[in-house]
Amino acid sequence: MLSQSDLQSYLKRVGLATTGPVQAPGLQPQGPTLNLLRQIQKHQLLSIPYENLSLHWRPVHTTDTTIPGPSFVSPPFDLSNESLVQKLILHCRGGYCLELNCLLGAALQALGFSVVRVTARIVCGFEVLSERLASERAGALTEDQIRETETFSSDESGWETHQMLLVSLLPTNGSDREEYLVDVGLAKYSILEPIALSSSFSLVGTEYQGVMGKRFRISPAGGSGDRWNLSVRFPGSRIWFPYYTFAAKAADPAQIANIHYYMSMSPSSTSPPEPFATMPRNDGAGQVTLQGLTLTMEEREQGSEKERRIFCY
Repeated sequence: MLSQSDLQSYLKRVGLATTGPVQAPGLQPQGPTLNLLRQIQKHQLLSIPYENLSLHWRPVHTTDTTIPGPSFVSPPFDLSNESLVQKLILHCRGGYCLELNCLLGAALQALGFSVVRVTARIVCGFEVLSERLASERAGALTEDQIRETETFSSDESGWETHQMLLVSLLPTNGSDREEYLVDVGLAKYSILEPIALSSSFSLVGTEYQGVMGKRFRISPAGGSGDRWNLSVRFPGSRIWFPYYTFAAKAADPAQIANIHYYMSMSPSSTSPPEPFATMPRNDGAGQVTLQGLTLTMEEREQGSEKERRIFCY
């Protein structure tokens, strides 16, 4: 978890700190609450951008002149609290999913929440989702194809390269323990509020707000009772596109370290493949995105979307 001084810096970075000792809204005197969790998640999402720039422009970590060209013998940054505070808070940078969610998890733990890191397997990347949405809007999908599009594969194999958080609230008045999926590392698909996990499945089908009018919902994956699927629906679409699948259990720290090493070192790890940075604005109703050398500003007003390209090389 973050130290108290780092927590104070974090709260200032996301626009929630007051002067003096740490006093986040909703924290005192009742302790961690769902309202506080919502505020922290949304404020970080609207304050710290998603970006993969460090995955593209990496410092050389060796002086061995016998090796031709740049050589990277270790990731140029790590997931320690010290590195995350240095990069995302003190240097006002952004990060990719592991960095953003690890920082959020450390802050939530310092605020008294119970936090577990979990990993997920992305079943549809940005490009695939865009293609399928375009097919729907062009009227190129039959009803059978739509049902097939919405279906998650029963194959659970494949490497889980995404990391997010399960955050628990302590039970009150004899109630059951409340557990929520929290994820601020989905770039242009980010979720603006915690998603409740219910062992009774009573909340299955509930829709949750995402940036730019997107909606999310969670459903049991079948088989073991701790596996879940996350789907996304775009504005104006009636299709729930599969996005990722995950088991609601703590990930092995070594697995997270391996994911980070792969993302930091592999030339084919980044998605999209070019330098990318994005952040919601206007409380999630707008988006500013740099992809390659193209800067785009998107706005959503009264159900319609507007896109303006500021610079395109």
